[in-house]
Amino acid sequence: MPAEASILAIFLISFVNGLRNNLFPGPLFFAVALQALRKGFWATPATVLGHLLLDMLIVVSLGIGLHPFLQQNALIAFVTVPTAAVLIFMAWHVYRDAPKAAARLADPWETAARSPLAPGGVSFIILGLLTTLANPFWFTWWTVNEGASLLDGSFAALGIAGVVTFFLGHLLADLTWYCAIGALAASGRQSLSITLYAAILRAGAIFFMFICVAFVFLGIQAIRQSGIF
Repeated sequence: MPAEASILAIFLISFVNGLRNNLFPGPLFFAVALQALRKGFWATPATVLGHLLLDMLIVVSLGIGLHPFLQQNALIAFVTVPTAAVLIFMAWHVYRDAPKAAARLADPWETAARSPLAPGGVSFIILGLLTTLANPFWFTWWTVNEGASLLDGSFAALGIAGVVTFFLGHLLADLTWYCAIGALAASGRQSLSITLYAAILRAGAIFFMFICVAFVFLGIQAIRQSGIF
């Protein structure tokens, strides 16, 4: 197969696979939807940027031979448990402050779209980092499951060019999906009543907390099974 065809095949496989995996809501999904509702569309690319930075970091880490280290359950648990706990605290604040956020909905400055480079944009990038690290399935997808197999296959086919192509397809899939979710959430908030807006924020925060609590319990179970304690 010509190199150009291989590059296109790797890109399309990565893109379609990325979209398919994003259909299952996780912490990043709820973070994007909630922040787009609260702060507008530009919270979305900043949040996704935090996620993609970690995607790039783990690909580089796997490339330099850290695969055995990154797939250890104890390591994954020690990372996911504290970050999930932080997200539970953040979700509680969203739930608690939902009426205040709803009251500010009519403020033109509060509802205006902000650039991810504006003050506060860094906090969305950090949120993207936290929601990614809190998800143990993100680690296993890259180090054990489908992502690892596709990454290995891309490298076997075209070397570094295959890995870069795979990552670009994955990146575009994440941006496409989450920007669509963010745009939908941000565009719909102006048509919501204050009461319904607050109710949606609180419902999203509850689901967000539920997922993070589940990840905390999974992490604690993994630590116990590792025999460290």
